[in-house]
Amino acid sequence: MDRDTGPSRVVRSIGVVLLVAGLIVAGCAGSPTASPLPTTAAGPTVPPRLPDPTSAADVYRALGAAGITLVGIGASAGITPSDPLERITATLDNQPVAILGYASDLGRAKLYPFRDGTAPDAGQPVFTFSARNIVVEFGPSTAGQKPPLPNGTLMATAQRLAATLQALLGQLAERSVQRASAAPSAATPVPQASQPPTPAPSPS
Repeated sequence: MDRDTGPSRVVRSIGVVLLVAGLIVAGCAGSPTASPLPTTAAGPTVPPRLPDPTSAADVYRALGAAGITLVGIGASAGITPSDPLERITATLDNQPVAILGYASDLGRAKLYPFRDGTAPDAGQPVFTFSARNIVVEFGPSTAGQKPPLPNGTLMATAQRLAATLQALLGQLAERSVQRASAAPSAATPVPQASQPPTPAPSPS
């Protein structure tokens, strides 16, 4: 049987190589690689606004669900009508937190009164927030001394806590050395209708 030799065999070998290469390229083109779908990291979300009245325990749980990592220390219930129904103590970024729950908004306003925008007195915490029947104290306090201005770390934590509380409870009243929550918007004054001048009595 004749064997291929010389240039013809070389030409056929080159043709086979080109054919195989063409099939490989065609196969790759026929099955494009799917690009991976973008993914987003699931972060904490603020739960829906809490009912009114709510409980200190519900506020504690909702803060945790929203990414405010509280480390619980203890909880107690009121034993007299003048006590809050609940008191939960915890820490946030190594700073003390107390969440107080009262029976009603009116009870909270009567038993824990303060005016929005005032500064704390001696022995009171750096920040106190209240809304509806809930009071939240945050930051250190020293008996007999007024709290100093918060440093940057404490202020940033207080602002994060206040923003989450406001989303959960609504507009906050705040007593603090330096405000951390959003101030309530001032009501637009209602213009008063001008009264016509009273005519002077005519001489008799």
